Amino acid sequence: MFNFELNMLEGFPSYVPINLEIRNLAGTTVFWSTTISAAGVVSGSFTAPISADYKIVLSVNNTTGNDIGITIDNFYVYTQPSLSNDYVSLFLPDVLSYNDYYPFGSLVPNRHRSTDDYRY
Repeated sequence: MFNFELNMLEGFPSYVPINLEIRNLAGTTVFWSTTISAAGVVSGSFTAPISADYKIVLSVNNTTGNDIGITIDNFYVYTQPSLSNDYVSLFLPDVLSYNDYYPFGSLVPNRHRSTDDYRY
């Protein structure tokens, strides 16, 4: 199973579909394919014959001739849980900041961190 967030950058024509395929590294076998017509979270699953590296192929039929951009963020690959309602094991949070405090509010040294783009 996998999921990722697909963002279409400013100026991307809304009428242009994106073709997504997951292939073997040689590109000869397609394991999964879909056509995406809107930004958002894309999820899917395929049965891999072996544990190996795979290639993600994005293709856009751009008839305008202009440069268009997309980004992929938060790409996760995971094994399907044995229980169909086991959603907790699929949860992968983005930790932006963490703090550990002594009693009365002082920060514990080396037990706090935040990402550069975290605002608060």
